[in-house]
Amino acid sequence: MILTLLLSAVSCLQPPLATQGKFFVDVNGEKIHLHCSAWSGVHQKEFLNYGMENQPLSVLADNFKSAGFNCVRYQFSAQVVKTNPVVNTTLVEKYNPQFIGKTALEVVDSVFAELSKREIMIILDYHMLDAGGCCSPLDQNGGWYNSRWSKEDVQAQLVTMVNRYKSNPWVIGVDVRNEVRSMYDLIGNTQIPNPFSLFMPNWGQGGSWDWAVEAERLGNAVLAANPNMLIMIQGFYQIQLSELWFWLTHSKNNCRRPRIPQVLTLDQIKRRPINLNVPQRLVYSCHTYDFFYDFDVYNMTYTEWKSQTQYYWGDVADLPDVPFFLGEFGTNHNADGLNTNFFKYLMQYIKEKKMHWAYWAYEGTYANPNPSQCALAPPSFLINEDRTMMNSYGLLNTTYNGFAYPPQLAELQSIMFKDI
Repeated sequence: MILTLLLSAVSCLQPPLATQGKFFVDVNGEKIHLHCSAWSGVHQKEFLNYGMENQPLSVLADNFKSAGFNCVRYQFSAQVVKTNPVVNTTLVEKYNPQFIGKTALEVVDSVFAELSKREIMIILDYHMLDAGGCCSPLDQNGGWYNSRWSKEDVQAQLVTMVNRYKSNPWVIGVDVRNEVRSMYDLIGNTQIPNPFSLFMPNWGQGGSWDWAVEAERLGNAVLAANPNMLIMIQGFYQIQLSELWFWLTHSKNNCRRPRIPQVLTLDQIKRRPINLNVPQRLVYSCHTYDFFYDFDVYNMTYTEWKSQTQYYWGDVADLPDVPFFLGEFGTNHNADGLNTNFFKYLMQYIKEKKMHWAYWAYEGTYANPNPSQCALAPPSFLINEDRTMMNSYGLLNTTYNGFAYPPQLAELQSIMFKDI
């Protein structure tokens, strides 16, 4: 009891947050560093967080808190919001029987309640339109509409999600779309792209695929529903044509997704900044992985890597008037993963800039598609999910009763900055 009171007394975090220059501050003006992890699953076909079939929700939330994270980047899809299906009984009956017969969003309500009780902030990540895994140029989910989802419908599902949690101050923001990227329509019920249907986003150049205009529209719609929300806006991602060809010719074997290099993701923001209707809410964001890079990252010196990264997104991270959030990065949970140049350099870079970040991902497993399904066009892709495959980037082990590789967690704890 005494310990609880002492912890409560020293806790200074009081959401919601606002921006102040390149910093985040709470309602008392205290600077807050965001050190987060993704916890996914709701955006996919089972509409349920990973781990719910392995451990009670309270245990999953306790472990998240004990790891030191103060926020979660929480994936969802337009489909889960609009359809809100009843969750699969077989996934919850053993460890979370209280959710038998509950809808997906009712379970999310409980997840958010448990996280909020532990003073864990929540960032809503609009990860997909159709339920499924991200990302490919052929999944028809690279933009803000497709043949199944109009722009108006996409916005409506986002606003519905924001309104649902408007009364919870621990839901602090929205990542308005995940990894906007070039995409193709497909020919019939195949994975063959129609070469005349390429949608390529631009930044501030006009037309129906101007992501700067659309990001403002979505961000302002969120703020109209809840003016306290932080609005996280990523740049866009491009697909190499050579990688697209490799994916097309190999996808039936391993569902390999194309590399998504970061060239042009953030460099145009300085020339055409985002303007929102509510001040002190804008946050720029991007993702980075070793497979995003279009150069031999493993043979680079730190100086060479830093120069390339500074060009890709580091200059935007240095803007004095808008915070920057590194929304995804990750590596294999073993010694080799921690010792790659990419991960070592990125950790050094984050420390130099005291950057806000979210690791991908908390869960120890992920959905493993049947390779034959890779030949199916959306929305049939990944109809049946096997959620038992080990997530090599995951922080937890596959039984969710501990961390997969404690040195990996220790590395992340070294960038959970208290003094910013």
